[in-house]
Formats: sequence, structure tokens, C-alpha cells
Amino acid sequence: MGNYNDIVFCVQVCRYTNNPDDEPKCGACGKSGDLWACLVCGCVGCGRYAAGCSLDHWRESGHCYALELTTQRVWDYVRDGWEFIFVLL
Repeated sequence: MGNYNDIVFCVQVCRYTNNPDDEPKCGACGKSGDLWACLVCGCVGCGRYAAGCSLDHWRESGHCYALELTTQRVWDYVRDGWEFIFVLL
């Protein structure tokens, strides 16, 4: 992480995944559960089997990678499948 946008993204995603006291909710419809965080901008939306706000976000923005908050797995909307991302520390 080298710039301001990277830091803002990390804060947006981390606040939904690391704070057990706050119940995360979809930023568009307010549903809780089955939540996904966009890996480009940090927008949190519900999954396609809830109201589909995360899928709508991809269609509107073109941001194709989303982190499922429960499993921490990454979905690629373009390929319509799980993505394998390795992080080197």
C-alpha cells in the first residue's frame, strides 16, 4: 500500500471485517448477512441471493472483484467464479 486510495480502501473493508461489535449492512438496501465488499472501492453490498446490490454495483461500476465478508474469499464477476489471490508480505 503506497498511496492514499489504498489506505482508504483498506479502512473501508477492514471496518466491515474486523469489528465484531458492529453488525455490517448493505450500503444500498440495509440488509445484513451475505455481504460482499468491492475490492476496488470498498463499497459493501448484499449478495445475488439477497437483494443483489453487490452484483448491481459491478454492473454499474465495472468493479469486478468482491470479497465475501463471511469466508473472505474473492469473487470475479467477469469470470463468474472464485479468484485465487496471493498476498506477499
